[in-house]
Amino acid sequence: MGQIKIIIMRGLMYADIPFWGATDSKYCDQFMLIDTGANVTSFSADALKKLGCYSEDKKSKAKGIGGLVDVYEVQIPKMMLGSAELTDIRIHSHEGLNTFPFDGIIGMNVLSLFNFNVNFDMKILSLDRRSVN
Repeated sequence: MGQIKIIIMRGLMYADIPFWGATDSKYCDQFMLIDTGANVTSFSADALKKLGCYSEDKKSKAKGIGGLVDVYEVQIPKMMLGSAELTDIRIHSHEGLNTFPFDGIIGMNVLSLFNFNVNFDMKILSLDRRSVN
């Protein structure tokens, strides 16, 4: 079972999550909102550009709180969630996230790979990798 130290600000849960940077060929922490209400993990375009993973090849629309937005579908080569290394993660990128004080949002496409529990007193997110049948 892996654990992630979380930060609680204004009722929202954040964590530094390591993502593989194609530019530097190493893991780089990204300050991410952990959001069980988000279907797909999303990044600000600026954060993806710094990682060297930005692409505008696959454009589509996604529905969010603000309505329909243009997004780009991107594959992230690797990320670490607790002690688990995940590969080829499908994410969305859009300019609208550039104005927020975080790099992106960890959504259910990643979180659903785990059974997880939040200990708010200790500020720990515990993750246990699910077996996929």
